[in-house]
Amino acid sequence: MPDALISGSHEIVRQWKRSNALITTWRKRPDLLKKTELTTGDLELLYKNIIKINKNKGVFHE
Repeated sequence: MPDALISGSHEIVRQWKRSNALITTWRKRPDLLKKTELTTGDLELLYKNIIKINKNKGVFHE
């Protein structure tokens, strides 16, 4: 179970859920993200996770 879910912090759990929802949408239906007004927080979560995914795949180099 992810640490975020067992942390007991409602805010951390909320961010974890939102982050996973955004990444799932990005992977399966990126067209939907173009049609949605994302908050600055959503964009930050998405950006951080995309970088993390690409680093794990060896695609992104700083």
